[in-house]
Amino acid sequence: MMGGGVRSGFTIAELLVVIVVIGILATLGVVAYNGIQGRTAEASMVTELTGAAKLLDSDRVVLGYYPSSVAAANDGAGLTFGTDKTVEYLSFGSNYCLQMTHTSSGKRLYLKNGQQEPIEGGCQVNVSNVAGSGARGYVDGPAATALFNEPQGVVSGLDGSIYVADARNNRIRKISPEGQVSTFASGFTIPTALAIDAAGTLYVGEGGGHRVRKIT
Repeated sequence: MMGGGVRSGFTIAELLVVIVVIGILATLGVVAYNGIQGRTAEASMVTELTGAAKLLDSDRVVLGYYPSSVAAANDGAGLTFGTDKTVEYLSFGSNYCLQMTHTSSGKRLYLKNGQQEPIEGGCQVNVSNVAGSGARGYVDGPAATALFNEPQGVVSGLDGSIYVADARNNRIRKISPEGQVSTFASGFTIPTALAIDAAGTLYVGEGGGHRVRKIT
């Protein structure tokens, strides 16, 4: 019946408009929720990273260097982080980089020594050649032309020198801070591992000799 009667229901066009509006509102709600969740995750990550940095700096004061692992940090008690995060830690003695990823949001931040606040992204590692040309042999001299024969254990000395267990040359080699390679000690049988204590005493794991030797 035509006329001024009250219409009931919606036209298809009106229903489509309603559906689109609902979809837009739902999308905006999800975006807002994800934004809040992301900011909450980042705030938690910043708090944990800066707290860990303080403990690592305390270790540096006591030990003279940064711990080699997360488990060795905090005076041996280790560093603890939330179960919703994964952590990677790189230590280079006088430097470190701590990287954290929030597992659900995928947010990733990193913090290095000397850095005031965590930065978005991951730890950047640059690989460069310290000594040796890649050829097998036994030659002392400038680091770029020196030759090694299956170098294995490596340790940093108190003066910044690097000691290398040159396994197949049966020697301990030394790389000075100036980049000169020399023979530090000989008379070993396949030395493979090195360690140095706070007094500068060098310990050698002698694989072929089945013993641990000390150089003072």
